[in-house]
Amino acid sequence: MNLSSYPTRLGRIGILLIIAIPIILFISLLYPDPRQPNSILWTWWCSLLGSAILIFLFGWGVTGRPSGAWINNQNQYSLTQVQLVTWTTIFVASLITAMLWNRIKGSTEPVKITIPGELWALLGISVGTTAGSALILTGKKNASPNATEFLNNVYRAKTQGLNVSVSERTLEELSKTNRNLRTPEESDDYAESYHAAGIVDTANATMVSPAGQAVQYEKPLIEAFFAGDEVGALHFLDIGKVQMFFFTLVVVLAYSASVVSKFLADASKTVDGGGLISGFPPIDQSLIVLIAISHAGYLTYQGVSKSASADAQVHPIIPNRAGVQARGLGKAEAQQISDQINDMAFYMRGVHSILRELESRLDALEERRGRILVDIESRVGALEKSIRPGHDADETGS
Repeated sequence: MNLSSYPTRLGRIGILLIIAIPIILFISLLYPDPRQPNSILWTWWCSLLGSAILIFLFGWGVTGRPSGAWINNQNQYSLTQVQLVTWTTIFVASLITAMLWNRIKGSTEPVKITIPGELWALLGISVGTTAGSALILTGKKNASPNATEFLNNVYRAKTQGLNVSVSERTLEELSKTNRNLRTPEESDDYAESYHAAGIVDTANATMVSPAGQAVQYEKPLIEAFFAGDEVGALHFLDIGKVQMFFFTLVVVLAYSASVVSKFLADASKTVDGGGLISGFPPIDQSLIVLIAISHAGYLTYQGVSKSASADAQVHPIIPNRAGVQARGLGKAEAQQISDQINDMAFYMRGVHSILRELESRLDALEERRGRILVDIESRVGALEKSIRPGHDADETGS
């Protein structure tokens, strides 16, 4: 079933409510057994699953995709939104679990649960990073892209296995606004080269286009989750995303284990609270610092532009045979010229490697010559010192 085939958003919201209400009732009826403290784990897992399902349903209701809560306005999966959804799910599920447990234990104030300030700080960091990332991308969308750089990087991304393509309309718009897409010798569009390279209207590929200096996707690509978000970094691994992903993963797992341990310990008490959940576990200050550094580093890395300016001269990297074909040569001739150029490049790399080796050896010989000269000077000095006392005695005797 195509989830996005429903005609209106209102219809999806209605379906969402029809599905969500039974889920909420189902979770509410999963009261734990107060005689079995370990049963609180079942409630926590069910609450976690229910919270995640509700978030996915809201994402579907608004965007037409179950993963809509993870998708940003570039129509791509956003790491900052993924981590915000993750922390929200854990927080809501843990709060529901604590309230249900306290209620079944007979507490008159089941919502009297202590939430440490560090947890609010953690949620604030997540929200701030999501907002900051969106603000940075908005600024990049207001900057003009370099069309040649964009098409170069689409080609690079495609050769690296990312199934992306450019629509004919996007290419036409780029060729109208950027003279770099024309050959220097003639007025014909350089677009034929990109057609020949196979990056225009490729079948079964996801269309991408520049939204300013940001990259806009036709549909979300999980393969591009760790790729750069802007024109100049489309084909690069975004190391800022990688480090934030692993830091967030470590802290999420560590805090989830702490929540489970704290809930089990509180539920097992027979005195000092009678088995009520008193609150969430505190978060170690070092983890807060780790997350803060990770998110600050991510925002700093995202804030640095990795794209060329619109008027910068960027050389097209599309294979030469495509450019030659655009000038009217046959495919076989173009392939032959391309092979010759590739062979020449291979030999030039070999020559460069040999020259570097010779330079290294000459440096080593020069260093050795210097050491020999120093050694000779040292030996001559020592010889002069050994001869001088006898010579001075001869002069005194005479």
